[in-house]
Amino acid sequence: MGKTAVSWIELMQILIKERKSQGKPAGVSDVIDEGKKVWKEIKSGKHEKYIQGKPPKRKSKTRKNKCKKMSKKERKTRSKELKDILKHCGVCSGCYKKLEKFI
Repeated sequence: MGKTAVSWIELMQILIKERKSQGKPAGVSDVIDEGKKVWKEIKSGKHEKYIQGKPPKRKSKTRKNKCKKMSKKERKTRSKELKDILKHCGVCSGCYKKLEKFI
């Protein structure tokens, strides 16, 4: 049976699990002193169970692109374009007035 590769964070998680199973307090601050000693052995290659490994890769968070606010000039040209389209489509005057409120 070969040695398993372990990173520093994984070693801390293993030591916390062992402490919890023994019923002792198992916070990071409780485990870190013991972890430092074990980590030195792992790095030198003298530990019987583990060898030094790399931490697992995690997915990076994707960032959403923020929408830019249109300038007043762009908004006016857009509304003019929409009004022209509505006129050419032959919308009745009542519907045109209702749509104009939303533009």
